[in-house]
Amino acid sequence: MKRSLAIILALVLAVSAMSACSININFGGKNENPTEKNVDSDIELPTVEIPTVPELPTEVEVGKLEDYVGTAKEKELSFGDGNKNTLRIPEIKLDSADAKKVNAEIDKKFADAFASEKYAGIVKLDYEGYLNGSTLSVAVTAKIEGGNTDGLAYNFDVTSGKRLDNKALCAVIGKDYDDVLSDLGAAMEDSYDERFGKLPQNDTERAKTFAKDNLEASTLYLNKNGDTMALCMFYAAVGGGQFMTQVEL
Repeated sequence: MKRSLAIILALVLAVSAMSACSININFGGKNENPTEKNVDSDIELPTVEIPTVPELPTEVEVGKLEDYVGTAKEKELSFGDGNKNTLRIPEIKLDSADAKKVNAEIDKKFADAFASEKYAGIVKLDYEGYLNGSTLSVAVTAKIEGGNTDGLAYNFDVTSGKRLDNKALCAVIGKDYDDVLSDLGAAMEDSYDERFGKLPQNDTERAKTFAKDNLEASTLYLNKNGDTMALCMFYAAVGGGQFMTQVEL
């Protein structure tokens, strides 16, 4: 009897041990043991917002000089001594309101030079165009019979079609506008005195040339080497009295 009880007790202990060591296998993510808690069901994962990466602006490819400026009008002028000059004015080819306005301004200023029935007294008229990076510079110069000279200069950003004034051009080339005006005054003085320094009774015209408003009325532009130039008015007590002059800073 005691032997039987011992055998039964041993069997009970063995079954209990096997129950304690049993492995609960979960197929398909479902908890098959109702006494155990499904830990995953109570965890709320945070919502992660992926930021939208802004699109980078597409770089505008800059073309060649002839893509942006060409000859609008051209005329051969003959003189009695057999000499000839070709008169030309430019056309800004940019598709912008600023370009259209400038083209109209140039055409209006020199319209008489191309009127076949009228001699406007302009004996020389030509233009130069330069492209430095995305900056287009165009300078128009004219020589008037009697000695006066005249001209216009313009700068454009070819990627936007917008015209650049003096301050905007200085920003493009990384120079301070006031410093450039100071350099312009010094460059003008050297050029002026070389041409008109020995003129008698020229103090009034000289003072007018270097007045602040005349310096600020000058137009800056860039030449083929990217150097800063200016188209500025010189006043002098000689000839026609007014000379639009190209000065390198």
